[in-house]
Amino acid sequence: MRKQTLRRLARFMRRAGIGLLFAVVAILAPCPVWTPEIFTWWQVPIVVLTLILYLGVVLFDTLFFDRYH
Repeated sequence: MRKQTLRRLARFMRRAGIGLLFAVVAILAPCPVWTPEIFTWWQVPIVVLTLILYLGVVLFDTLFFDRYH
């Protein structure tokens, strides 16, 4: 692989790791009014959806970086 490709892959992995870290912290953070229903039906789905959207943006930036610069 070329050096630029490896650097881009490393940047993607670093940004994805930061997103995963924030997701774990958000899932484990207590809500002000915590019930199992809020955790199951609101907190986890919102965090997972946000993580999926963030990873999609990061992957798009990684794959199409050359086209915009």
